[in-house]
Order: sequence, then structure tokens, then C-alpha cells
Amino acid sequence: MTKTTLTYTKEELEERSEDFHQLILEALEEGNIEKAKYWAKRNQETREYIHDMYIAWVPRLLSLIHERLGEDQFVPILRESVKSFIEPLYGTKKAMVEQGGMRAWMDFIVDVWRQHCGAFKLEEDEEKFIMTQQPCGSGGQLVNRQVYDGIYGERRYQGKGHCTFGQEGLPLYCGHCVWGHMVLPMKYAGEPLWVHDYENPFPKKPGDPCTHYFYKDPSKIPAKYYEMVGMKKPV
Repeated sequence: MTKTTLTYTKEELEERSEDFHQLILEALEEGNIEKAKYWAKRNQETREYIHDMYIAWVPRLLSLIHERLGEDQFVPILRESVKSFIEPLYGTKKAMVEQGGMRAWMDFIVDVWRQHCGAFKLEEDEEKFIMTQQPCGSGGQLVNRQVYDGIYGERRYQGKGHCTFGQEGLPLYCGHCVWGHMVLPMKYAGEPLWVHDYENPFPKKPGDPCTHYFYKDPSKIPAKYYEMVGMKKPV
């Protein structure tokens, strides 16, 4: 009987049962800086693979829904789907601001965007924080890849209205930002999580940025940001 040769040792299997975070921390605790760097680089080299695979899949799914059911049916479907995953953020923001102020909320947002596999810059003035994503790790990345161009391109909205920031050509994928970042938080929490740039709320061509404004005092958010998505600013 032929003896089967195992691929991994017991130690190697244990190592492959740990995530990158655990491996990096263990290497640092051992004082092995080179090993920690090795795992950090492996993490960086592979972290975008599954992220980007799902990012490519979602606009195809949205395009199929849009094609089969039409834009009138697509809009409420997208709104309801976004509501299911964005609602917990209302409470998260409220708790963070109450406990640590806007600094705590912005640190959380920065950490989330670090995981989003994009490129961004954070700036601040007296009334707000400005996050410029160029590109964001999903919608902007898809525009940069030109997945909406050509005869086989994914779908954009055919019309314009409150569900498109009032502008033409909004990619279906970017449509979730209208509901998740602005409308639903405005409706249920009284204020947006953040607002998109009024003139250029989404990237229209490769290389365009997507800019978000986080107002320190929600009452100072100009009414036009509510109006651009069909909402009224609370009095």
C-alpha cells in the first residue's frame, strides 16, 4: 500500500488556521519584525481579491434586476435592500458622537474606508470634514474600470430625479449611496450620515473623485443637500 505524503505539517496547518491579524500580532510578540512585515505584505497583496469579486458581481446583479423589471420597480427594491444593512449605522453614529464626539465618528469612518480598498484624503475646516475618495473602493473603482461603457456595459439610471441626486447618468451601483448615506438616515434619524458634493455627487468618468462632507453640527447642513434627494431639512 502506497503511503500518502501530507502537504502540511501540524504547525503549518495551525498557522493557516489563523487570520493575518493574529499572525502579525504573534510575530510582533515574538519580536520577529521581518515575519510581521511578511504577513502584513501578504495581507495587502490578497485583501482586495474577494472584495473586488463581490464589487464586480453586484452591478451585474443590479443590471439584471433593472433590465428584467424596469427602473420603476428597481428603485424601491434598491431602497429596501439598503435599509436592511444601513440602519445599524444610525445607532453607531449616535453612540459614538455622544461618547467621543465627531472625532470618534470620523475615526470609525476612516477605519471603515481603509478596509474598502480605495484611496482617500481627509481634510477639515471649521464646520466640516471633507473626505475626497479618488477612487472609492467600489463605485469609483467600477467607473475607473469603465464597466458602464460599451455595448456590454452595466446599467446606469435612464432618468434623473431624487434617487439619482438629481443628475443624469448615475451608475446603478452608486444609487445605494442616495438611500444609505442620505435619505434613510434623514428619514429615520433626522440627519444624514454624510452628504455628497452638491455639484458632483458621484464620479461620471474615470479619474473623477467622490467627495463627502461630514458636518460637525448637523443643523448647519445647507438645505440644498436635503432637497437634492427629495427631502426637507428639519426646522
